[in-house]
Amino acid sequence: MKKIRILSFVICISMLCVVLTGCMGIVIDTVVDRDGSGSCSIQVGYTKEGLELMNLLTEDEEAKVDINTLTPFVYNDITYYGEIASFEFTSCADFNSKLAENMSGSSPAPMDTGNSILTQLDDGSFKLVFGGEIAPPSSEDAMDEEMLKDAVMVLDFKFPYNVVQISEDKVDGVVVNGKTVSLELQQITKYYQKQGESQCCLEFIAKKDGGFSVDEESDAESSSFFVDVKETDWFYPAVKKMADIGLVTGVGNGKFNPDGEMTYAEFSQVVARANKAETGATDGYWAGKAVDYCRNHTYIKDLGAIIPANYDVPVPREVAVAGAYRMSSQFIKTKDASITEKNIPDYYAIDEAYRNEILLSYQSGLSRGADDKGTFNPKDTLTRAELCQLLYNAGFTVK
Repeated sequence: MKKIRILSFVICISMLCVVLTGCMGIVIDTVVDRDGSGSCSIQVGYTKEGLELMNLLTEDEEAKVDINTLTPFVYNDITYYGEIASFEFTSCADFNSKLAENMSGSSPAPMDTGNSILTQLDDGSFKLVFGGEIAPPSSEDAMDEEMLKDAVMVLDFKFPYNVVQISEDKVDGVVVNGKTVSLELQQITKYYQKQGESQCCLEFIAKKDGGFSVDEESDAESSSFFVDVKETDWFYPAVKKMADIGLVTGVGNGKFNPDGEMTYAEFSQVVARANKAETGATDGYWAGKAVDYCRNHTYIKDLGAIIPANYDVPVPREVAVAGAYRMSSQFIKTKDASITEKNIPDYYAIDEAYRNEILLSYQSGLSRGADDKGTFNPKDTLTRAELCQLLYNAGFTVK
């Protein structure tokens, strides 16, 4: 199992930089299957400014980190540079053990998360207990808050069943959205510190039979969906349906980031889930199985070795739409043959390898272009909202 290399980089210097700049980001994304197995992706990195400061404070030239060797990831519109590790687990107990091993000593938050545990109940439901000790606020709270404004540690759990919070607290930093729980440690810590409490204990149930009732207030909250997806948005039905059936999740803090760019790896992960294909890591790369599946089925082009440098890059619209058509062509029953290349103003800007599928996508209603003229913009990067619309148009609407 691969541990994240950057965590071992001059740990005292690293933690000093967290204090000085709030530069550290840790994002943990866990997907739990019905049998208790699943996969976990851990992204750990620093802002560009944080890396520069660490290198400045490090006298050993060989210990300095070259930003070009790190993998970028974005959370809350802030770019971090680091590494992505992943592991698969066979049971909830296996998950608890492997997460503790991977994250030992790496949290920048003043919280002991050793009491967090995932269990599967006798009826197949799941219970998540997240708790630990809360360090008292320092005498320099205001300064700490400013310094740590870009430091994040987020844990996202995606369950096969809808989730209900069963602890009474309504805590800042906790977002329950359908089958997903998002926990932002910095916000949770601040909440309990303001309450003057030294212990945190949050409990959630992902109920197999969905037998929990929801009060009117919770109904009102859930109807708001993602905070950055409004019912008036053109992509609202597609994003809501894809989230409801578990093909896409938010990015934390109740947000979906509809305009966020999709990478080849992210596109492959969603497409593999849509086809009920196996997902998970290969050789330490979190999206390895999904990328391999999509390459083998020609849903994406072969960019070489399945490594982050090749597939954690933006996927162009022409690649994604052509791949989506190949994936869904067997389900498409009607085509409007009156639509020709003349209806696509920039048809000849499309790579020749994708032109036929793009035209067929227009004829079948899978794609309608980026404006009322039918312009396709083939080289633009596919957005998260556009991916949802593609899958929605393709008919992936059944749980």
